[in-house]
Amino acid sequence: MWRLTTDRGRQVWEEPTGGLPPAGTPDGDAARAVVAAVDAARVEYAAGRAAQAHAGDRVLRALAAAGLLGCPSGAAAAGAAAAAGGAAGTGGAGGDGGGAADVPRPALRLDAPSAAAGADVDAVLRRGVAYFSTLQMHDGHWAGDYGGPLFLLPGLIIVAYVSGTPLGDATTAEMWTGLNPLTPEMWLLPYALPVHPGRYWIHCRAVYLPMSYLYGRRATYEGDALTAALREELYVERYADISWPALRNRCSPTDTFIDRPVAQKALWAVLSAYEAVPFPGKAALRGRALDETLRHVRAEDANTHYIDIGPVNKTLNMAPSRLRDAVDMLLSYHNPGSGGWATYELTRSYAWVEALNPSEVFGDIMIDYPYVECTSAAVTALLAYRAAPAAVAGPDAATYRAAEVAAAIASGVAFVVRAQRADGSWYGSWGVCFTGGSGTYGEALRAGCAFLASVQRPDGAWGETYESCVTGTYVQAPAGQVVHTAWALASLAKADWPDGAALAAAAAWLSAAQEPSGDWPQQRITGVFNKNCMITYANYRSIFPIWALAEYRHWGERRAAGGGGG
Repeated sequence: MWRLTTDRGRQVWEEPTGGLPPAGTPDGDAARAVVAAVDAARVEYAAGRAAQAHAGDRVLRALAAAGLLGCPSGAAAAGAAAAAGGAAGTGGAGGDGGGAADVPRPALRLDAPSAAAGADVDAVLRRGVAYFSTLQMHDGHWAGDYGGPLFLLPGLIIVAYVSGTPLGDATTAEMWTGLNPLTPEMWLLPYALPVHPGRYWIHCRAVYLPMSYLYGRRATYEGDALTAALREELYVERYADISWPALRNRCSPTDTFIDRPVAQKALWAVLSAYEAVPFPGKAALRGRALDETLRHVRAEDANTHYIDIGPVNKTLNMAPSRLRDAVDMLLSYHNPGSGGWATYELTRSYAWVEALNPSEVFGDIMIDYPYVECTSAAVTALLAYRAAPAAVAGPDAATYRAAEVAAAIASGVAFVVRAQRADGSWYGSWGVCFTGGSGTYGEALRAGCAFLASVQRPDGAWGETYESCVTGTYVQAPAGQVVHTAWALASLAKADWPDGAALAAAAAWLSAAQEPSGDWPQQRITGVFNKNCMITYANYRSIFPIWALAEYRHWGERRAAGGGGG
């Protein structure tokens, strides 16, 4: 039976040796319950994967239901749920609707705000919070599946397989000739140049870095019976007859999101010539470049306790702060030129560097652009700090870097306003998509709320598909989505949107979608990465409905007191 263990943020699935504990003991019974739940999940997934291919993190939830995640409060909550007869959260192959359309909705009165935000919503919230507490790990954090991209697992499997054999002199390096150059000497260029790889967006440079080292080494696995069988299976023509240089720029139309810019193609032509032409001192220069790239790889490993920034370069590479420190950090990440905040750091170069984008499948990867999500989150945090009572933020919080905080807030708000589209929506770069952008930040402007209201479904829900991210236009999902509905409801409730019937319908839909365990069903994928790569965030379905219903409840209280709503 596989168990999830954690250490300083690192999460590892392990299979204990020695088989299951004896039957009839608490540990043995819990282990067998998990095995049965996982087997059932496999059967359900096999039967329904055509309709619901998105992962539901079922193994983690089976462990939680058995109280085996190591958190005492989570185990107690799981035991209480079991005693009450609640089933483990499934999140399985329920299709888009996840069963929500077939569940009778609670009788929420639309004409009485206290009733609309009252006992029924309280019960749903209690179930949701109680269930979510069962997913907490022993060190206090919540684990979650990070999936979606199909290139994560193959990289891990390949590296794990080949790392058993030392990388010696390349014996079958023909595959490298099928790649456009990843010349490590680029890392020796002066950092002042805007095209220095160190100025790229962190995910772009963190992947390019170890790949440059491997390319410069022409590191190649020697090959064995398994790789020979894979070559025969994966390629239509005979592997030995493939002309790899001719295939450098061939990419399936299905995978092509970005047509490589002319400048990128020209750069690769120059680098290809550089790789092919020998000259005095080239070997020494290559050695310096390999040393430099390896130094950066080792530095990231050491600085992150070998966790690394993401699963791709992790494979290739093999405490809360005080409020004032947080303010310093936020101000240090603010880009005065644009007024916005980027993802991991300051924007290091210029938008025209995107003309060197080497990837067909990702958009906007070359620099760390400012984003609506990051900017509004930073502005919200700075506003909260400025409004915090002295007992929380300190006696001089109101005057600490006051002018800089005020200027950052003003320019951040201006950035968000400029990013708003004519229909009132915002394009969400890190969640699918306009519901994610407008749903998180619609409270800033009435036009954002009006956009959300305009795309609400007749059943009270919201839902869009990942195609919104790719096409840049809102694409309605065929059925309501729990996460999208939660995003929209939270934003409208926070903004005191006057249409109480619309909010009550959304709350009723979310309440009806809740499973007996207190969890909500896993539906369509809701995370996105660089416009064209979708990401699994399995806990979104638990977190955001709780958040949204709590905001809805507060909205009802304000409305009943005459302080908001219509």
